[in-house]
Amino acid sequence: KYVKKRAKAKTLDEIEEIRKLTLEEIKKDKRWRIIWEIYKIKKQQFPELSDELIIEQAKQQIIALRQLSRLGFV
Repeated sequence: KYVKKRAKAKTLDEIEEIRKLTLEEIKKDKRWRIIWEIYKIKKQQFPELSDELIIEQAKQQIIALRQLSRLGFV
């Protein structure tokens, strides 16, 4: 039970960390390369959208995938 609580706390910390990331931090840190790749693809598809909107969408996709993965769906 303690391990489950620690894992949940770690997940929440990671989600909060992802939410706080800026575009510059994502570009510099290799841990967030997938967010950067999603951003680049979406920016090509929708060049009229703001960088902030695209990066927020990319971060939300990663958060959702991580949550699904932790639940065993991915």
